Amino acid sequence: MKLVYIANARIPSEKAHPYQVLKMYEAFKSKVKLSPRMKWLIENAKGTTILDVGFVGSKSEPLVHLMIRQNNSSSRVIGCDIDEMKIRVLNLHNTLVSDVHFLPFVNSFFDVVVLGEFVEHFYNLSPLLKEVARVTQSGGKVLLTTPNPYGCPRWFKHWLLPSNPASIQNFKNFLYSEDHLVFWEPLSLCNILEQHQLRPVFITSRHQLVPLLCRLIPWLGNLDINVYPFNRTGLYTCIIARKK
Repeated sequence: MKLVYIANARIPSEKAHPYQVLKMYEAFKSKVKLSPRMKWLIENAKGTTILDVGFVGSKSEPLVHLMIRQNNSSSRVIGCDIDEMKIRVLNLHNTLVSDVHFLPFVNSFFDVVVLGEFVEHFYNLSPLLKEVARVTQSGGKVLLTTPNPYGCPRWFKHWLLPSNPASIQNFKNFLYSEDHLVFWEPLSLCNILEQHQLRPVFITSRHQLVPLLCRLIPWLGNLDINVYPFNRTGLYTCIIARKK
């Protein structure tokens, strides 16, 4: 077990101070605009005991986590991340430094586990999904979002149109960030979840993007058409899985 630091020396089962959450939310909301993917997570993350894995985000602005707390003010919402420095800076109650492969919780502790923009940072999902399944209650749900390799702009730009898709520059740009190792194909991801007692019950994609037009019409940069076939071509895969 790797448990390094708990913010404000609070045990993970305690509820967050609502005033602290509100003040942090107000500080961050002006800096970060909610994307369709973020809105999907916030709308679906409802429960009595919620674990948000990798909650701090790459920009140290955990707006999704704060809004999940606001929407579940009477619940226990816990955030864990491997980045001790960012957690110390945020100093938010009920947050802790922990490796997802060694979560410091008893079996079946949570009825909701959030994996927002997380799995693309791993080549091997089996160890982490095994641990996520362990701490999830039977019938509990796992919310997962990750970049969709079938997202239209991404697919056209980096797979269909390049004369040499195997060029280093192309596949590096496809992954967008050095921290991204794999963009998991949606149905293969469903298969991996199923193998770890996490049955996919809902899958969609969110956030359509028209690259050239969104420069002329800014609101097109946050387009979200949640009807077929557009809900298969969004930039982010969104999955709800139930623990068996």
